[in-house]
Amino acid sequence: MKTKMFLSLLLLAAVVPGALAAADEAETKAHSRSDSVLVSPVEDPAVTNVLTNTASVPDDPKQVLQDYDSLMIALTQKFSATLATIADAAKRGDLSSEQARKMSAEQYQLTYMQFELLSLWRGIEEQDLARSSDVEAKPG
Repeated sequence: MKTKMFLSLLLLAAVVPGALAAADEAETKAHSRSDSVLVSPVEDPAVTNVLTNTASVPDDPKQVLQDYDSLMIALTQKFSATLATIADAAKRGDLSSEQARKMSAEQYQLTYMQFELLSLWRGIEEQDLARSSDVEAKPG
């Protein structure tokens, strides 16, 4: 069980930062003629808290579920902050309304996919927890 949990978290640590980096790259693609960044990426502190080695894998499997919940909350907060940044840039006139619509739609799609992936992984972890609880309750 610990091995599965570690592999899940290791996969999470490998995929989520890359996906979030892609989001940050998409946010910074809007440039003015002088090549200055119009929309700056929003920092995501949750990514630095992802467990990456066996020494820090929690003994309590329910903690893993809470970690997934925390990552999904952080992802939602990052999306909201990114939308606010895009709206501010459009309000200042740094982005056209078309650019703002396109960027916000791209961010929505990216966040939705990331959220669905985390949700799937959390569901898998929850099933593993239920199975291990059943096995422990019914000793053979």
